[in-house]
Amino acid sequence: SSSTMLPQIIKPFKSMIQFFQPDSSMGSELNDHQNNNTPAQAPIAFSAQLISSLQAEHRQVVELYRKVGMHVQRSEFQKIPQQLGHLKREFHRHLMHEDLLFYGYIERKFADQLEQLNRIQSYRKQISSVSNRFNKFTDKWQNQLLNAQNIQQFQTEYNAMGDLLTQHLNHEEQQLYP
Repeated sequence: SSSTMLPQIIKPFKSMIQFFQPDSSMGSELNDHQNNNTPAQAPIAFSAQLISSLQAEHRQVVELYRKVGMHVQRSEFQKIPQQLGHLKREFHRHLMHEDLLFYGYIERKFADQLEQLNRIQSYRKQISSVSNRFNKFTDKWQNQLLNAQNIQQFQTEYNAMGDLLTQHLNHEEQQLYP
């Protein structure tokens, strides 16, 4: 199963991270992106601030997820779809940021090392799977009226999504980030 393979895929990243040389030009990739250069042309730099920024985004996603749960506990069903929309936007913003600045850097850094590159691409596929499951969950419940009849089903799916997000975020922070 893919979940049992995850630790074997992720573990080698820790050794790869030690080769990163922090780059003071962090931010240039954002300026290049804003100037409409294609991602292939934009330099991707690594910075110590990138990791702390991604970790802060993780905390924000977790907090937004918890807010949904607070609305459930308070039976504030009408607030849940809007909160799910906010959570979805921030999660996807984080994934884009991480994909461009972190994984993009790693792929370029190890472009000539096939084994490492395959591991990186495999992990990116895992992220895509998490994202797809997250989208199905949020799309389903953003477009349904939540009430006493379906809140139990929502809660079950919400808890499963929380487990998936927690696993994903913990793996990144414990296995990928220095």
